[in-house]
Formats: sequence, structure tokens, C-alpha cells
Amino acid sequence: MIKRFFKRLVWALALFIVLDAALVLALPHVLPVEKIESFLQDKIREQTGRELTFGDAHFSFWPNLGIDLYQVTLSNPAWTQQKNMVS
Repeated sequence: MIKRFFKRLVWALALFIVLDAALVLALPHVLPVEKIESFLQDKIREQTGRELTFGDAHFSFWPNLGIDLYQVTLSNPAWTQQKNMVS
């Protein structure tokens, strides 16, 4: 009885790990980084009226699931002397 429970538990954990690995491998193909880049830039422009630019973007899976942005700049409003607010 207990042996059967642990056997099923091991199978369930193995299935969970395989499904997670498949998700991590499929995510960049299902949701391209370029789509996320344009979405981020559009939302920032819509909310702030400023331009967000970045040099490169990559999915990161460890230690946290997310997107790493490199060489990021956020423009200043038109009335300021400085071109970029943050770089």
C-alpha cells in the first residue's frame, strides 16, 4: 500500500519535472521576445509618453522566470534639456 503510494508520487514528480522542462523550452518559441519588446515599449509610451529603448532582451529561467533587458534608456519629456531620464 505505502509502496504503491510512493511509486505514484515519484511518477507524479517526474511528470511535473518533464512538463516544466517542456514549458521552459517551448516558451521562447510560443512567445517571441520581439513581441514582448514591442508590448513593453508600447505600454511605457502609452502610460508615460516617453520612449523606452533597449539594446537586447533575453528570457531568463534561473533563478527567476523573466526577461533580462540590457542597455535600457528611458527618454525625458520634450521640455527638458537632457535627452534621457535614465540610462
